Amino acid sequence: VYHNLHPEGFFIFDLNYLPQLLPQNVNNYSTDEEGYSLSWSIRYDEKDKLWEVIVSGIIKGEKDHHFCETHHEKVYDTSDVWRLLIRQGFTVMGTYQAFTFSPPNESAPRLVYIAQKL
Repeated sequence: VYHNLHPEGFFIFDLNYLPQLLPQNVNNYSTDEEGYSLSWSIRYDEKDKLWEVIVSGIIKGEKDHHFCETHHEKVYDTSDVWRLLIRQGFTVMGTYQAFTFSPPNESAPRLVYIAQKL
């Protein structure tokens, strides 16, 4: 990214925020709605900081469509993100709750990082 930006260009991106990824004592969820049914299970490998969710569902219709997906996401501490940005030559401009300029807090589902190539 750094090499493709113009001088003084901005790198703006968001990441899921760890406190909102981890389940609160519940690892399995399900919902049954009019047009679909979903169930998913969540695991977090603390050693590797890897979040996994397995989603299976049915999209209801004339012929029901069944599916199963596995999603993995590496979880990064804000300090690690900043360190990686700085190592690549960026200047960290700030970290905010998604869709705001408010500082991060435990209820933020996503964090936005803003860095600039100087």
